[in-house]
Amino acid sequence: MDLFCLDGKVALVTGGARGIGKGISAVLGKIGATVIIADIDAVSAETTVSELKENKINTEFIDADITKTDDREILVKKIIEKYRKIDILVNNAGMSLKCPAENVLDRDWHRVIELNLHAPFFLTQLVGREMIKQHQGKIINVTSMSAFIVNKGIPQISYNVSKTGLEMMTKCFAAEWAKYNIQVNALAPGYVLTPLTEKAFSRPEIMKERTDLIPMGRIASPKDIYGTVVFLASKGSDYVTGQSIVIDGGYTLW
Repeated sequence: MDLFCLDGKVALVTGGARGIGKGISAVLGKIGATVIIADIDAVSAETTVSELKENKINTEFIDADITKTDDREILVKKIIEKYRKIDILVNNAGMSLKCPAENVLDRDWHRVIELNLHAPFFLTQLVGREMIKQHQGKIINVTSMSAFIVNKGIPQISYNVSKTGLEMMTKCFAAEWAKYNIQVNALAPGYVLTPLTEKAFSRPEIMKERTDLIPMGRIASPKDIYGTVVFLASKGSDYVTGQSIVIDGGYTLW
């Protein structure tokens, strides 16, 4: 079990206030990491931090819009000044906009690409410089099964393209930074039932339509993601880099 212990490690989770990011923050903290949540939703983040602290997890919130250069730089500087290192980076923050391809507006395309692809690149670059000094680090990019397939009936071209780019970014960083003992991998969930998605799945016809396409016959819960997060953040994955683990109940098998 020592392979999966994160005692003494410092983890930065973007978009950690709600949904999958909240769960990732909790599981990393439960196995020993100090967790820094970076988010723009201060209200949700403070609530999450309070809940985690009640469960004896060492955590704090830093208000940061990772699409902004200054915010990224201040975020990393604050963590290094206080903790002297960053061991784990989880690029989880993201967004999607559903719109037929012919109607996508310029500003909406750029909003999605900026948050889902540009921001993770430049934040990874900043954190990676610190990890290079440390000669160790774990970077987990939360992509999507939509990086590999087009979800049936869901027009979200900007999201799919951004997640595909994040997959290749994972491979490029992994290849360049392997010599520094930094492992860079991707976690690619399928449909996950969270407070952010439960409204869409509350309609029986939508739930049936989605689950009919999943060989395992159900939508994932956040808990279905946790084991992979622990693996990729821990010593258990020290010889794994540049890989993507798809957690989709078999959706992409068809």
